[in-house]
Amino acid sequence: MPRGTIAILEQVFHTRTAAEWVELLNAGGVACGPIYTVDQVFADPQVRRANLAREVSNAAWGPHKVLALPLTLSRTPAEVRHAAPMTGEHTRQVLEELGYEAAAVDRLLANGIVQEHRGGSA
Repeated sequence: MPRGTIAILEQVFHTRTAAEWVELLNAGGVACGPIYTVDQVFADPQVRRANLAREVSNAAWGPHKVLALPLTLSRTPAEVRHAAPMTGEHTRQVLEELGYEAAAVDRLLANGIVQEHRGGSA
């Protein structure tokens, strides 16, 4: 998109609030919604009504909220059980499951080829 076009769109979009644009565009048949900040996601009435927020915890961040899956399956229900892993949290376990011996994993770590998360901050 040409730079001038972006400048024109920015000027036009600044003439109304995000909520006004969403309402106007939806009324015109354009499916859209706002782009939220993290705090706005968890404050959204639809997220609250559908009970989509779950609290999890890890050593680096402590307790924090994440979104649950927005669908329900009767035979295979989804459940948020724990926080996402930290970078490198399962490196040793994955490599050993792939057949690497502990000494080989130690060499990969020592040479900076892979990372291992050892708790504490991210």
